[in-house]
Amino acid sequence: LVEAAHGAGGVVGVGGGRSDAGGVVDVLARLRSRAASARPGDDNHRLVLKMSHLWRCAEAMAATQPALAASYVDKVRALAHENLMFLPASALRAMCSRCSSLFVPGANCSTTIRRAPRVAAAKTGGG
Repeated sequence: LVEAAHGAGGVVGVGGGRSDAGGVVDVLARLRSRAASARPGDDNHRLVLKMSHLWRCAEAMAATQPALAASYVDKVRALAHENLMFLPASALRAMCSRCSSLFVPGANCSTTIRRAPRVAAAKTGGG
């Protein structure tokens, strides 16, 4: 992946169910590692760069133009399918499997904050 698609600025809001952008950053990091493993002139390298660019465009358009963002995500999914590539799990969690729209918390999905499980304090046998 290349940071030059939309600059190195912040990521517009899908977090894979979380309120932060951790899920999206994870998707981009995994695609970036795939691009780094391929040679720059290799077709796989170009494919990953194209998928990365489409994903970043989809992120940028998710809140304002969801239909356009869904078409970008659909193209990413089609490219992955045609070339027998698997998308990262974080990418699959950040989009709808039926309509390919990116999840935008508060707009087309809801987020729930779960309470962390309590860890029982260890009892000391002093007595």
